[in-house]
Amino acid sequence: MNAPKISIITACYNHASFLRETIQSVLGQNYPNLEYIIMDGGSSDGSVEIIREYERHLAYWQSERDGGMYNAINAGMRRASGEILAWLNADDYYLPGTLHFAAAQFPSTETGLLFGNAFHFVQDRAASWGSDVVGEHARKDLFKYDYIIQPASFWTRGVWEKVGELDESYKIVADWEWFARAKRAGISMRPVPRYLAGYRIVPTSKTQAGGAARNLECARILRENVNDEYANIFLRVAEQRDLILPLRKYLRWSHLTRLENFVFRLTFPNIFARVPVTDVWDMIETIGYS
Repeated sequence: MNAPKISIITACYNHASFLRETIQSVLGQNYPNLEYIIMDGGSSDGSVEIIREYERHLAYWQSERDGGMYNAINAGMRRASGEILAWLNADDYYLPGTLHFAAAQFPSTETGLLFGNAFHFVQDRAASWGSDVVGEHARKDLFKYDYIIQPASFWTRGVWEKVGELDESYKIVADWEWFARAKRAGISMRPVPRYLAGYRIVPTSKTQAGGAARNLECARILRENVNDEYANIFLRVAEQRDLILPLRKYLRWSHLTRLENFVFRLTFPNIFARVPVTDVWDMIETIGYS
């Protein structure tokens, strides 16, 4: 079997609770040409001791103060020498066989961005769900909605060199910005129906805890890739989400979904009269339901 070198970067900071599982999910792939790099931001919670346990299996690791997660990932990518690249956050994990599968999807002469499904679960709660990236890629616009699940994505070195590093001015959604930039650069997007990763949702994650700052970063991406009006509507949706969702729930409970478009256009004309209702639901999913 052809086994191109795969470089995986894990950036972590005080994630000892989940770090061992992440590391084992990478090393447990038993992929024969793996370059695994861990960039720790100077953790004080026992993360460093966990990393040292696996030191002999790592191509490189460090534990020192850095400029945040995306700065650490960029630094790790500069050290990486693999033909296939990816990063895996310190609270996510790969499913068995993921690296062998990813390697088989990249013929040596082909470049592109591969992304699969991920199993989402909320830590310490009985809540979980899957994904359908093939369907979403067909139906949705990446410039408007980020349907690529970052831990389930891989790309070639040529893609990274063409698209460039993560934009460190983003602190929360630099992955979406990078995927959108890849699309603008004409990179081949290749969704696959296979489940490749587990995506852990915890209260302290950037996605969950980002709040208003995260919304502003998402609006910035929309401003750069769609237009100012669309970005402003997104921010209006964020402001009025807690009014929109109860009304939607009431209409569905009352079996009045056929009236949704009329009622929402009447009640929130500065939103629903300007963009399709499906776009509004995508915006709310981006913002979060709670």
